Amino acid sequence: MIPEHGHTPQSHPAHNISVSQMTFRPGDQIKVTLSGPPFKGFLLEARDAENLSGPPVGSFTLIDSHVSQLLTCEDVQGSAVSHRSPSKKTEIKVYWDAPSSAPSHITFLATVVEKYKIYWVKIPGPVISQPNVLPFTTPAATTAPMPTGPPVSHLTRSVSRVFIVSSNTISRNSFLRNCGSVLEDVC
Repeated sequence: MIPEHGHTPQSHPAHNISVSQMTFRPGDQIKVTLSGPPFKGFLLEARDAENLSGPPVGSFTLIDSHVSQLLTCEDVQGSAVSHRSPSKKTEIKVYWDAPSSAPSHITFLATVVEKYKIYWVKIPGPVISQPNVLPFTTPAATTAPMPTGPPVSHLTRSVSRVFIVSSNTISRNSFLRNCGSVLEDVC
């Protein structure tokens, strides 16, 4: 989820992820909002809060298909959301659809690009939980920086203008196999 822009990500997020409710059951639809100062690009995923480096969880439904688009990861259509164009936006709203096999706790992660040299990586959203589960506690492993190598998920939708967003330089064919590790060109 790191753009290869040759610059260091910003350390203090200027953008916020909010949700319509703090608990969910499999099959629920949760409204997720990414907002903040004007930005050109974004990538939004839901992850198991106890395994942030794992694959995306669940799928999304678009509210405004003129502004955002769905990506297919791990053969799950709509498991990530990205921008359609580099036009400036201050808010994105989508629905997250909880899968039948959802983990107990979910968090949302976003990478946001304000402009080429100014971007934030893996902005954490709130943790939402299934009812009647033990409260979420931050695993010790998440106190260290999260790995930024390419994830194991697969992009199955053709993307034309793309940056690889891992810490490793990989070929165009390699990036087509990596979902959650691409952001469209927002220059």
